Amino acid sequence: MDIARGAIDRPIYTWLIILICLFGGMWGFNDLVRLEDPAFTIKVAVVATPYPGASAEEVALEVSEPLESEIQKMGEVDQIDTLNQPGLSVINVTMQDTYDGSELPELWTKLRNRVNAAELPDGARPPQVNDAFGDVYGLFYAISAPGYLDADVHRLSAFLRRQILALEGVKDVSIAGL
Repeated sequence: MDIARGAIDRPIYTWLIILICLFGGMWGFNDLVRLEDPAFTIKVAVVATPYPGASAEEVALEVSEPLESEIQKMGEVDQIDTLNQPGLSVINVTMQDTYDGSELPELWTKLRNRVNAAELPDGARPPQVNDAFGDVYGLFYAISAPGYLDADVHRLSAFLRRQILALEGVKDVSIAGL
């Protein structure tokens, strides 16, 4: 039987199917999750280690190599990418996809412990592990107080920072431009 002929011959079934599809679509649309800023997890940390006065080759051998050796001992690491420049080692550490956002703080602490355990030369500065470079700010506020001392404005900013951090849903507040 032809579908078009069947729809014409039995209009009640046709309207019933149309109404089921319409109401099912409205019900499905109302159950959709809507997030203004959907949660996403960046599973990459950057380990930056300054080594002033050293060539790129010295940085690679004396700084990057020991750091990579310690980081590779972590079973959770998926990939390590290293950039050696004169006076600077930058290591990008990517964690495996099997770990979600709730497990990452523990992994970053473990990474920091591994990095601090590496034997670095005397001229190298302590490595900095940056795992929060994917954080974005939702709001920017500017505080200005003409006629007040900069120290007073800074105290006000620090007070407001503490108050805002106490609010539910606020992860971090940073003060810049002092």
